Amino acid sequence: MKPALQQIQNSADRMSHLTTQLLVLARSEPISGGYELLPVDIVKLARQTSMDWVPKALQRNMELSFESPEEALYVQGDEILLRELLVNLLDNAISYGYDNGNIWVKLHRYPVPCLTVEDDGPGIPDSELDRVFERFYRIPGSPGNGCGLGLSIVKEIADLHKARFELSKSGIKGGTRIDLIFEK
Repeated sequence: MKPALQQIQNSADRMSHLTTQLLVLARSEPISGGYELLPVDIVKLARQTSMDWVPKALQRNMELSFESPEEALYVQGDEILLRELLVNLLDNAISYGYDNGNIWVKLHRYPVPCLTVEDDGPGIPDSELDRVFERFYRIPGSPGNGCGLGLSIVKEIADLHKARFELSKSGIKGGTRIDLIFEK
């Protein structure tokens, strides 16, 4: 009975996650009138979101660290979508990183505001770098229960904010580094 209940719980969790992702995706698509982007303190948003994800990182014995300027750093944006962008990046880093691994969330002010999420996991193979932004695409053989929407949502939110999105390897061992650069 317990395995059956666990399977039902896992299925419900996956369905809930997919529903949330689809709603965010719909919200991030351009509308005829456009979005009103307002000043958002990205330091406050990133700090709180990172703190919210520490328990999930600890479940995998991962260390999630946060580094930012002390004072507020404002970007023009939609707070809900920017939070969802960071949630997707943290979820990916935790889901696909190594147990006992590290995740770093960093904010830089100069020359323009930049949000970086970096991990020391296995990284994304070079052959898959262009495909990971496609909706519903998952790297063959990848672990986890994702639905293949996370990075496509991140990319759409970045585009909506006219932010440059850069994906690269993190260090010599691999890992993934994602920079969201807010052009002024």
